[in-house]
This record gives sequence, structure tokens and C-alpha cells, in this order.
Amino acid sequence: TLSPTYGGPLNRMVTVPDPSGTPKYIVYSTHEKVVGIIELPLDGNPNCAMGLIAHSGEISDICVSFDGRYLFTAGSNDFTVNQWSINGNYLQSE
Repeated sequence: TLSPTYGGPLNRMVTVPDPSGTPKYIVYSTHEKVVGIIELPLDGNPNCAMGLIAHSGEISDICVSFDGRYLFTAGSNDFTVNQWSINGNYLQSE
């Protein structure tokens, strides 16, 4: 399976909790700048993944809220914590 190719190699991947108990998405970060979301199952389809520039430099960590509604990203040198709303409906491959 091909991972997203923007922003360099992935360094963190976290499943997004779902009320049904079966995760539908994975959020990821690259070493520098980019975070994104990938629809499960992993099939290599580029339409099932997206990424965006979240920080000006290195991303030190990411985590997902207990209900799967928010992604939190922490920058390293910029001392910034960002909160992102997760909406994977635009990735639906159906």
C-alpha cells in the first residue's frame, strides 16, 4: 500500500475512535509540517487520503480526542498546540 507522498515519510499514525467500535480513519503526521487523514481500509487510493500544512516546522506529537472529533498537534520549536476538527466524510470512496 502506498502512503501519502506529501510532506515526507509518515512518523506517527493514530486510529480515530468511532462509536460503532470499528475505526474508519487514521490520522497521521510527517516529521515536518504535514498532518492528514486516511480512510480505512488502506488501499492506496489517493482519493482516500488528504494532508495539510499544520505547523511551520517539526511536529513533535499528535493525539485524537476520546470521541474521535478532534485532532491535536504539537509543534516542536514553535511551542504551538493546534486543535483540528476531524471530518472524514469528504474522503468517502463510495
